Amino acid sequence: MDRVLVIPWVKKVEEVSERQLAKKAIRGDHDAYGELLKRHKAYFYKMAFSYVKEQQVALDIVGEMTYLGLMKIHQLKNPDYFKTWMTKILIHVALKEIKKQQDVMPLLDQVDIQEVNKGISIEQKLDLYEAMDRLRPEYKMVIILKFFNDYKEKEIADLMELPLNTVKSHLRRAKEELNVLLKGGCFNE
Repeated sequence: MDRVLVIPWVKKVEEVSERQLAKKAIRGDHDAYGELLKRHKAYFYKMAFSYVKEQQVALDIVGEMTYLGLMKIHQLKNPDYFKTWMTKILIHVALKEIKKQQDVMPLLDQVDIQEVNKGISIEQKLDLYEAMDRLRPEYKMVIILKFFNDYKEKEIADLMELPLNTVKSHLRRAKEELNVLLKGGCFNE
């Protein structure tokens, strides 16, 4: 018969707040860092996949983000912003990857029904994703952050390290380009 030692003053990992884990991670606790990554792994993967649309490349981006985050975790100034800070790293890694394969932007293999308005057809969603793939990387990034991840313009500006007005311009231009691509018959054959 196995005996379990119960220590009442030790919290379970699930009970430890994200802030507490981030503080521990900043001090060099690799287990705390790992737990933070586990809590957000689906978000990080989904974000990476939304940029590159290839499973293996998205996993590579998350892996690189994980490594860079671990190497630089001591630079995180506010433990409340761990997820935002890691998202910033992920975006930089994703943009680097996109620049590496600038001409090779694959079409979406799968459609996530919840990401786009439920009132449009699968074909329209595919057209939208294909049109997004034709946008400049910085335009695509603001569209993904704003409409697929519900970031506010100010948060996008902070993540991308851009002035707020630049983000607003990118959003406006991206929407204009998408409008031209989608209404211009590029995909209506």
